[in-house]
Amino acid sequence: MKVMLCLTLSAVLLSASPAIPLVVKDPYLNVWQMSDNLCEDWARHWTGGIKAIAGMIRVDGKPYKLMGLAGQYPDVEVLPLKSVAIFPTKTEFVLGNDEIDLELTFLTPSLPADLKLLSLPITYISASVKSLDGKMHDVRLYFDISGEWASGASDKEIVWNLERLYNGALLCFKIEQVSSNLLKEVNDYADWGFPIWVTADAASWEAGADSVVRPKFLKGEALSKDIDWNQPRKINDRWPVFAFQFDLGKVGTNPSTKKIIIGHIREIVASCAGRVILPLWKSYFGNWGEMLSFAWDNYRAIASACDSFDKRLVDRARKVGGDDYAYLLSLIHRQVLGACDLGFSGKDKFMFMKEISSGSFIQTVDVIFPASPFFLATNPELLKMQLEPILLVSNSESWKEPFAPPPRFGALSHSRRAILWSAHAC
Repeated sequence: MKVMLCLTLSAVLLSASPAIPLVVKDPYLNVWQMSDNLCEDWARHWTGGIKAIAGMIRVDGKPYKLMGLAGQYPDVEVLPLKSVAIFPTKTEFVLGNDEIDLELTFLTPSLPADLKLLSLPITYISASVKSLDGKMHDVRLYFDISGEWASGASDKEIVWNLERLYNGALLCFKIEQVSSNLLKEVNDYADWGFPIWVTADAASWEAGADSVVRPKFLKGEALSKDIDWNQPRKINDRWPVFAFQFDLGKVGTNPSTKKIIIGHIREIVASCAGRVILPLWKSYFGNWGEMLSFAWDNYRAIASACDSFDKRLVDRARKVGGDDYAYLLSLIHRQVLGACDLGFSGKDKFMFMKEISSGSFIQTVDVIFPASPFFLATNPELLKMQLEPILLVSNSESWKEPFAPPPRFGALSHSRRAILWSAHAC
């Protein structure tokens, strides 16, 4: 399959992509589609670990698979994938047949110049359906995520609940490990914090075993609006999923759209030079519920800002290096920012960059250096925010060496350990 990058409204560049960005916000909320078709494989963390998202649609009573469900329900037809468009802040899939088109969009507010939006640990998932044949069609949508979003290991025990936020308007599945480990990782995935799965648009919802919840939608049954309370239990014990069903009613040529927010909440992001580093979004909001309410209410404005940023960045890239360079920059925009997390301590703001597949090292100079042109071009303040933690470590009492922190920090001993996502960080 060819992946399309829409450079302008009238120009489309075709090129191959090794993986398609989906939910790419920070080192943990960092999920890609590593197959050409959305139903050929599950969505996966950059490590390859499954972070399942299942999507289905019913059109005039007939079910189709949209996403995930790899190997499941082989008798159910897959709604064909028509195109994929990759922009700096979003990925758009168009699926459909002769009756309907469905535009599935993953939008991450990765706007380098707006620290408030850049700090939001979320991605929006929207589904927009319209009729192609001029007829009205009865349409229902289904999406779920699995407990695999809560941990880097499927044998971890989890608990879950449905919380009502924003005066009850937002339905939020909150999934947590029974025993978490602050600032530790399992398979390069956060072993602390919790994923959230949020919407105000659902007609029904349910949390339970995948083999119980998903077939209900396929059979045309409404979800139960109930929760499987057989918990805590391991992620791989009957694979609990967290599902929303959306009833779009009769859909014509005017699109009908529903959206979901997915995120990963961590109340502490790092420890550096004896400081506890809080997530930067906490400097703008009193709690994560307020943050999600803001994200939901301001979706249209945020989406518009992302559209404007995408066009400016792509136009700028085309002038510098042509279509191929614009395509490459659009593909890697979220990849670069997806290696980073924003934090603060007092009045100081920091950006931490995680090195991939290297033992949880962050702020390694040999990674920051090649990424620096990206930050100098989009927001030089972010580069300053990355260098300050290195200087803090150099000046701290914990750094005993007679030389500056080396280009690639080692983990040979505690005294020479890199800045880590760990309780011994910095």
